[in-house]
Amino acid sequence: MPEETSASITIHSCPPERVSVVLVILGEYGLTAEEGKTIGYITLGAQYTLGGEFVCGETEDVKNLLVENAPDASFTIYEEPALDGVGQTFSYVPKLDTFYAFCANEGVPLLPQSLVRKALGESATERRRTLGLSWRTAISKLKAGLVLAPGFHSAYLNPGDGRVAVECEERRNDKAFALGKLSYDNHEANERLSEWGFACVNEWIPLDAARKRQVRKKHPYWFQREQILTTVVQRINAT
Repeated sequence: MPEETSASITIHSCPPERVSVVLVILGEYGLTAEEGKTIGYITLGAQYTLGGEFVCGETEDVKNLLVENAPDASFTIYEEPALDGVGQTFSYVPKLDTFYAFCANEGVPLLPQSLVRKALGESATERRRTLGLSWRTAISKLKAGLVLAPGFHSAYLNPGDGRVAVECEERRNDKAFALGKLSYDNHEANERLSEWGFACVNEWIPLDAARKRQVRKKHPYWFQREQILTTVVQRINAT
């Protein structure tokens, strides 16, 4: 029976048209977000994990599938060391290709002394590639947040005054596609979204501080109160 361990992958960038295939690949290997299996969106910068049941060595299989089917996405995947061994980690950025190394817990790369000595004799650019620094620099410049597959949209709810909005292409002059006054009831918000031709694909959750600032900067007239909830909706029919 193959040895098993824990594994984690972080998607750093992904075009909207690749979201669905990336989620299918992650799902095939049991890699899920903190909130569980998701549909129609990827949270960039978040970890998708599987604890204790990931087959050792399959990080390379996941890497190969992602590079083949989503070559314009960026990601880092690693598996924890099993028993007394070491793990392995792969980072992929399209313009750089793949960086591979053995790793310790939490994906910390383990570079052999021979590789470090080799890097000391290389040019600065070659040394950065040898040591994986080129990948770290490129990844550090990528922004976290949601990327939605085509046909999926972000929805927002202010439970303080019951206003709900959907961010999509029908919006005009900074007005939400649909902005309606509701009672303090998430279920009622879901029903209103259904009337507008949308279906929720996950639960309503509070916006974190960073995303709240982004929403208010982009749409200053949507919500005036402090608390904002968000979810992801899928277009189910035209209205």
